[in-house]
Amino acid sequence: PFLQDCIGGDRLSHMLSVRSRSLSGQNGTAMSSSPRHQSAHNLKRQSQESRWSPTRVLLLFAVLAAGGWFIVGIARRGPWSIARQSLSKDLTVKTLIQIGLDGAVRKPDETWDTCKRPSLGQESRAFAPCVRVVAVSDTHGHHRRLEMPPGDVFLFAGDWTNGTYTTYKQVDDFNRWLGELPYPHKFVVSGNHDIFDPMDADARSRGADMQQHLTNAVLLNDEQAVIEQGGSELRVYGVPWQPSYGPGFQLPRGQALREKLAAIPTGVDILVTHGPPFRMGDADDPNGNEGDPLLREELPRVRPRLHLFGHFHGGKGLYEQPATTHVNLATVDFQYRLVNHSPWRFIL
Repeated sequence: PFLQDCIGGDRLSHMLSVRSRSLSGQNGTAMSSSPRHQSAHNLKRQSQESRWSPTRVLLLFAVLAAGGWFIVGIARRGPWSIARQSLSKDLTVKTLIQIGLDGAVRKPDETWDTCKRPSLGQESRAFAPCVRVVAVSDTHGHHRRLEMPPGDVFLFAGDWTNGTYTTYKQVDDFNRWLGELPYPHKFVVSGNHDIFDPMDADARSRGADMQQHLTNAVLLNDEQAVIEQGGSELRVYGVPWQPSYGPGFQLPRGQALREKLAAIPTGVDILVTHGPPFRMGDADDPNGNEGDPLLREELPRVRPRLHLFGHFHGGKGLYEQPATTHVNLATVDFQYRLVNHSPWRFIL
């Protein structure tokens, strides 16, 4: 009655009649179609609707994004980062690692506490009883929190300092800690933070020669040490220099830096540098690879069995290359938080 009053009874009857014929025609068309045709039509329509469903669009986007991230990662870091990731699953900082006479990683013949002479086989270079090397770098003031194992040789690849420049208080504490370590042979290579502030009047009055303050270890800056143990000789060479990265032991990429690296002698068993070679443990997000290309050029000439370094905290890990095993020893992360409490251990 309400609709009749609003639009009129005759007009309402006409509208209802047209609607009834429309519904009847649709039903008639549907009834005239076969069930098989109707089913195929519905399946085709559902397939078209589900082909670009939101779930599939999101999945496709995720796959493309992951592929792009992988390609960019390879372009920025190079293949050495991929090698480090695969090796790190089995070779962590707490793993005992034996370096063969050919510079390759091997499964240890003995445990750390019962280290004996490894089987030399056909190798001509005759080392006597094996040498246990404990190595670490980039502690940045956390050295007393490390869990130090026993060993024969201790190597520190730079950056004990917590701050831009070191202080006498930090040097004194680091030196006392070195004196507490039980190793017969202890060597330190300076890092880019291990220098006194040149504007510090107190440093100028006391003398800036770091070796006179580190009395409990030998400072290997552009020097070689020969370790004799059990009738064998182990040659260690230290290099603190790297491309300009402030504030200390920095040289521009060029002739001066090349001359420092060219002075590294051949026949070195362990090369200790503060900085890494280019694209080998040198990842420093967000800047990418910032290692030294000149150092990488010198490595085939020097061919050390073991190359130890640090500097770039994001590149920590082990990298194998023919004739040489390279290890980034950094113990802290990008925020200078201690993440590796146990030093690396090597049997040579």
